[in-house]
Amino acid sequence: MNDTELDAALGLLRGTPPPLRETENAIWRRAQATAQGPSPVRQVAVFALATAAGIGAVLTVAPLVRAPAPARVVAAPVETRIEPGPGAEWSRDGRAITLARGRLRVTSPVKVTVTTPLATLEAKGARFTLDVAAQHVVISAEMGELLVRSQLTGERVVRAGERLVVEAQIDAAARVLPAALLRAPEPTGPRSACGAELDCLTRTAKGDTLAAQLALFDLGLAASLRGDREQATQLWRQYLTRFPDGALAPEVSGALIRALVVADPVEALAQAERYHARFGAEPSAGGVELLRAHLLRDVGGRPEDGCALFEALTAQRSIAVRGEALYQSAMCRQAQGDVAGSAARLDELRRVAPESERNAR
Repeated sequence: MNDTELDAALGLLRGTPPPLRETENAIWRRAQATAQGPSPVRQVAVFALATAAGIGAVLTVAPLVRAPAPARVVAAPVETRIEPGPGAEWSRDGRAITLARGRLRVTSPVKVTVTTPLATLEAKGARFTLDVAAQHVVISAEMGELLVRSQLTGERVVRAGERLVVEAQIDAAARVLPAALLRAPEPTGPRSACGAELDCLTRTAKGDTLAAQLALFDLGLAASLRGDREQATQLWRQYLTRFPDGALAPEVSGALIRALVVADPVEALAQAERYHARFGAEPSAGGVELLRAHLLRDVGGRPEDGCALFEALTAQRSIAVRGEALYQSAMCRQAQGDVAGSAARLDELRRVAPESERNAR
């Protein structure tokens, strides 16, 4: 091995490859010598040097290969879970949910907004239930916190385990019953032959004939006109006990309900429900049905049913009944946040019943 070959070998052992041209020349000369029959020992040494030099050359000239960068991890999309109850009226646009009526149970890791007729809420990382009816919204938080905004309650935070009820407020004026609704109706059939003579009416009312029925009704009517509601109520109860299927039973039942509205509104509602079951199809039932709607909404704790009945009564032929129903429908819609619908009902009231006292409110 000459000096050039030795330098090349030492350079490889030190990890510093010699210049490529000198290494190639040395390998070529040793290959020629080997071809001329060198000793086996020298042949092995030359082969080892040649191999090492080749590896060094490859390491010297090969481009640096970089390890591949780790793949980027993309999080799976997080979904908002919505469980609607039977008959729920709702829609969704991205993260905005609208619930018009019924129940929704919502689980959302991301921020969502839910709009109802009476309140709007925002939530993130929460689970909650909404129950929406015509006159109220019930918001129950199961997990996380809800930010609730409403013109009725202001801004409120509802935390896990808490429940918020937002109730529509009916205008106080709408709760005042028109005097015409409270007046006992005039009988539609024949009147007692006694006229207004009380002694005659009292004697005649003791019988069991149609004349007795007429007299007993007129006695109650006379007491009502005097302002003696208690006496009127007693006489009309007596009639319904003695003549439950009498010819004047619808009129007497309606008169009794009107007398009870002020004295005992809870019983008045019970009587109105019985009236509806028995006489709801009578042509003269509209006025009593109006009272029933008032009582359902304002006394019976069933505002949705009361407002629904007002809506149905807006189709009545009687101008007096229809006018009051239109007004009360407007008040229900206003309480529900339906400003446009309320205004439309009031416009219809002015057109249908321009003389109605409700137009001045």
